[in-house]
Amino acid sequence: MKKQAEILLEHDTNLFKQWNKSLSRVDAEWLDTVFQKGAFSDRIFSIQLRIQRSPVHSLFYLNKFVELVGKKGAAIRQAYTITKALKELFVNELLPPGRKLLLFNQRPLEDLNEKRGIELEKRLIMWIFEEQLKICYKQFVEGLQVLANNVVEGVAFNACREMTELLIDRSEQEQFLLNSIVNKLGHPLYRVGSKVAMFLEQLVKKHPNIRLVVIKEIEQLMFRRNILPKAQRYGLHFLSRILIVPGEFEIAACLVHLYLRFFRILILNDALKKHHLLPLLIAGMNRAFPYLKGKCLDSALLKDIDSLYAIVQTTKFSTSIGILRLLFQIHNSSDGITDRFYCAFYRRLLLLNNDEGSSQHDAKLFSLFQRVLKNDMVECRVRAFIKRIFQIALTSSSSFAAATLLTCSSIFQERPSLLKLNDSLNDRKEDENELIKIEEQIKSGNVKEDNILEQKLTWYEQFGNNDNEEENYFDIKTESSDEDRDEKEIKEEGSFNTSIPTGWIHRSTPSSSNSNLKYLNSETSSLQKRRNTYDPIARNPLFSGANFALETELFALARHYHPTVALFAKTLIQGEPIRYEGDPLVDLSHIRFLDKFSFKNPKTRHLVNEV
Repeated sequence: MKKQAEILLEHDTNLFKQWNKSLSRVDAEWLDTVFQKGAFSDRIFSIQLRIQRSPVHSLFYLNKFVELVGKKGAAIRQAYTITKALKELFVNELLPPGRKLLLFNQRPLEDLNEKRGIELEKRLIMWIFEEQLKICYKQFVEGLQVLANNVVEGVAFNACREMTELLIDRSEQEQFLLNSIVNKLGHPLYRVGSKVAMFLEQLVKKHPNIRLVVIKEIEQLMFRRNILPKAQRYGLHFLSRILIVPGEFEIAACLVHLYLRFFRILILNDALKKHHLLPLLIAGMNRAFPYLKGKCLDSALLKDIDSLYAIVQTTKFSTSIGILRLLFQIHNSSDGITDRFYCAFYRRLLLLNNDEGSSQHDAKLFSLFQRVLKNDMVECRVRAFIKRIFQIALTSSSSFAAATLLTCSSIFQERPSLLKLNDSLNDRKEDENELIKIEEQIKSGNVKEDNILEQKLTWYEQFGNNDNEEENYFDIKTESSDEDRDEKEIKEEGSFNTSIPTGWIHRSTPSSSNSNLKYLNSETSSLQKRRNTYDPIARNPLFSGANFALETELFALARHYHPTVALFAKTLIQGEPIRYEGDPLVDLSHIRFLDKFSFKNPKTRHLVNEV
């Protein structure tokens, strides 16, 4: 049946040539002459004209045209003209818009029993024509692939663009075209690889349903052996820019698992801390992970996340902020924020002033800072974060200081108890008045000695809770009761006091030796002394003692050289919220300050007429 169809197509093509010559002999002879002896542009025009008149009877000329694509030598100079003309022919004249081309054996041959005569011949001719057209088109896209491998930048770039446009407009050979385009992410020329990433973005914007297929194709490329790092970089760059709509869980899950798989490879290769792909990897995970909210997280994901903590303190500021944002999202979606996350974030803030070029990422820092503190219900830990960010603001730019005050104002507005300015100072004055009364009672002799000592002890304990000045500890000698004597005897027998504050205290395992007992007793006494003090360089914000300190940094910021920062600080001291609609990181930057002088009109000079 197929052989009969080929004979019918050949016979019908000969009949069409004879009819065309008899109808317009001069025109037919001119087209034949131009096709054989004409210039290159004239030959292309003659082939286009023949195909537009009758595609079924012009397969011979179409095949000759396609053979020029991918040839080495002089044909490369005309590659752009050939590929563009053929692409327009296939898209506008030859390929059906709504389906793929079919081979002859894919046709329902049993339906031919119902056809007779001319209808049967027409059906066979069209079916065999479509098969030969499919073969011709495959040869064309293979030629485009050859051109895309060319070392000439313009030729490779145009071939990749034509393949992308063919894939966007028609579905024929879509898998081959997609595979060819994705492979060109690793082209030896850097500009070609970056352009291919841009072409893929255009593809997924035109056809959003193909995103999952493209992601899996890029995944196969990225984990191929001996793949170039630049191909992985362009692939991650494209994946991080894919638009995800809420509810598309499958796409988000595919992206997250791809990132984690690549992340494991970096861990195994011990290239996590210095790898240049890490920022793209973190940015992509930050974009895809929110769409997994409410879904069950893989245990492997949570296991691999622990490795991120190791590089938070060692990478540059932008990467660290990205990692912290990712960790916050993961912990917030699973079992809640862990103490390890708060410690990592708290320690990273301490190194903020040492980072070069961190100002361009300050907006991300304040966004994360506000989300973390509003999510934390432990007041002493929140106050530790606030004090640290205030201390950083004292030595930072005016824009950073203003943004700090504005961010903390929104937190104080929801939780006013976090701001401590005057309460402890009032308590100190009351305690001083109480001490004066006690001394007056001592001089007058109206109070017994035991009561005097008890009141002094009460005052010293209360006064020691304030760390605005240096602490002084006093030993008061009193007669020991029977219970005190028993405790003293127990200590002498070798026990030690275990009533110490809870926290992360790393020390050796206690033993019964006297040296260990002395060491533990000294450690206990030192911890008890530090219990009511603020430690600005503590590793854990829970044990920094921030709840015993005041926000004295606000008074220093109230004397800031920038008037807006000083106004913001005074507003917080007065207990009022800061009302500001703009972005202080932009409005109070140095370049914005200098722009005011650039666009300011000069002052007019008033000249006095001299007599």
